[in-house]
Amino acid sequence: MKTQRISFVLLAILLIQWTQYAHADIVSLDAAYSCRVFGQRPSVGDPSTLSVYWPHPYIWDQQRSLIRFNLDSIPTGATINSAELSLVTNFGIHQPWKQVNADHTDVLAITKAWIDTEVTWNSAATGDPWSSPGGDYSGPAVINADDVSGGGHTLSWNITTLVSEWINGSRENYGVLLKSSYGTTLHFYSHQNSTNGPKLIVDYDPVTNEAPVANAGEDRVVEVGETVSLDGSASHDPDGDELAFTWTWIIDNVPYSTTGVEPTVQLPLGEHPIQLEVSDDQAVSAAIVMITVVNRPEIIHVSTEDYAIGDYPPRTRYWLEVANWESYPDELFEVTPDTPCGSRTHVRIYQDNGTYIYGFCGFSDNEHLKNIWFSVEKGTPPGCVYVTLTDHKYEKVYRSNDLCIIIDEDND
Repeated sequence: MKTQRISFVLLAILLIQWTQYAHADIVSLDAAYSCRVFGQRPSVGDPSTLSVYWPHPYIWDQQRSLIRFNLDSIPTGATINSAELSLVTNFGIHQPWKQVNADHTDVLAITKAWIDTEVTWNSAATGDPWSSPGGDYSGPAVINADDVSGGGHTLSWNITTLVSEWINGSRENYGVLLKSSYGTTLHFYSHQNSTNGPKLIVDYDPVTNEAPVANAGEDRVVEVGETVSLDGSASHDPDGDELAFTWTWIIDNVPYSTTGVEPTVQLPLGEHPIQLEVSDDQAVSAAIVMITVVNRPEIIHVSTEDYAIGDYPPRTRYWLEVANWESYPDELFEVTPDTPCGSRTHVRIYQDNGTYIYGFCGFSDNEHLKNIWFSVEKGTPPGCVYVTLTDHKYEKVYRSNDLCIIIDEDND
């Protein structure tokens, strides 16, 4: 039992470690550019081999080397777990020359753009001098002090911090500069050697893409003939990626589409579910908005009745109906506490000269449009009237036809 328990523990540890590193990628990059420059020949550059020299009694010239890698294969924002620069010697003496602990080869970040076919000790490119002869660079230096002699040795430098800065954009990638201390004389293969040229081994965790969030806006009611402005501006991408917007809908079994954040379309009478798809080139998210296209309210006169309340003068009530009430969705009458009367849509009746007569709010569905009325003192008919439906959610007004009521003389 104890052995079995230990096995389970080991398995759990392995699973945890696998989970932590399962998504890591490792790439081996060949140098895109490299060149050596000479202190005693400041107008000469040589891309055929790399070298670092420090003058001493047996070496007359100081030499440095520049290397640059193309990092486009590593996604921006990736987490760099490790990055190792690896060079192979084709000749070398890397030993103390009379000074203890003084021999090493430094790798530093170059701080200026350079051209491999034009770079020299004095200039990064033709007509573009370095700020200081020998190259512009910044530290801290990454040091290798391995003792080597001859060729065929591989020297490595841990440049994880530097590569991380290149990838996250806090430092521009101009490559690295190799320089030596007293006593170091090394030759390396350059990028022109496809087998033993400079390598950069990078272990990284790629960026985990989060899917975009589509938002097609709120359902709306518009009048027939009205231009509809679709609105996907509330869509967003958690990673900040640029989004592409595609809108699709169907009319009479014929598919239609358009693109853009806020396109405009024309729609016929009826209900139109329109789908918005947003894409960040890696994932797609969708949302639907319902656009209901209605005719203007068509009111008809249903009936008239006289009535009296107590000692007040008798009155006449006129019952009206919005004949096309079914074309208006119930959502138009949803409860909205922050609008007048707590209802999204307010129904008002006016005389044709614009004088307000009466109004209704608090309707909970479209069927209430079948029973609207107003009253006036008996014997004072209003002439012609019209009705408005005001959608306070969008402050949109739907105006009906003018209705001229014919008064029955028997009611006078």
